Amino acid sequence: MPRTRSHSMPYSTPYPYIPTSLYTHPSVPFCVSPTINYCQSDASSSPPPSPPQSITPRPLSPPPQQPSHPPPSPPPIPRNDYPKLYILDGDTAAGLAIRYFIHERGGVRVRAGFIDVQLKDQILPSFIWEQDHAGELPMLFLDNPTHRPVRKVVGFEAITEYIDSVSPTDRYLYGTTEQERALIRSCIHCLRRDVVEPLYEWNNHYLGNKTGEEVTGYAPVPGRRRALQERIEMTLDQVEENLEGLEYLLGKFCAADVYLFGMVVAHADRWPWFFDDESRPRVSDYFARMSERPMAHLADEFWDTTRTTVVD
Repeated sequence: MPRTRSHSMPYSTPYPYIPTSLYTHPSVPFCVSPTINYCQSDASSSPPPSPPQSITPRPLSPPPQQPSHPPPSPPPIPRNDYPKLYILDGDTAAGLAIRYFIHERGGVRVRAGFIDVQLKDQILPSFIWEQDHAGELPMLFLDNPTHRPVRKVVGFEAITEYIDSVSPTDRYLYGTTEQERALIRSCIHCLRRDVVEPLYEWNNHYLGNKTGEEVTGYAPVPGRRRALQERIEMTLDQVEENLEGLEYLLGKFCAADVYLFGMVVAHADRWPWFFDDESRPRVSDYFARMSERPMAHLADEFWDTTRTTVVD
């Protein structure tokens, strides 16, 4: 069972096949020449042929000497060369997931502001005077917010893919090839569609309607909450099967792991049925393994709004 938060937050290459015809003789081991019978001749005939020369391959040049010590590592990247991120953060599940991503990725400087979502400040007219984000947090400014025009993005994928592309370190969380990036994006899409969105919809029914029924106008929709839970559990059963022999969702730690972990553990105390050690032990072990990563604990802390935070 992973930690919970007291405050509301949101190929092996096969060996080459050697055909029998390549062997010198069927009864002689490979690479060993059989005995050669020279023809008999009298003294008046021509002299016997010379013995066969060795056919053992010889290197054209002596093998290079291995260095006695490993090559020096590249010099560290100066911190002043880290790109500077301007982020408006909030006490949300997406905020937790994005902070976790930044700590795992590293190589950036963060200048942050903070909005208290408990006070609903993010939906004040003075804040959402534009229609491109509708009060959604966190928000990443693509330049200094004092510059005009202001360019900003919201959403886990948009923010984290941008950070993954600008950080100079080599800890890529969206992969290094187009194929890897496509797989990770697809995994995040399926997790959002089949786990995260139904989970938060289930939670909203639970908090907003004690009967557990969805109310549309004046007519309740029976069994909606139960149907959402069944959908989530069906997906988790598939995740349980896929995790066999794997440490992370796609084998290697990536942005999809950050997304699922952050969006689930932010409110893990609200859906204890999500973790079933008997039915889905691999899923429970997976979340426990994610909780043990050092950067997962750093993500609990909000950014210092009084200074620029360097994330190595």
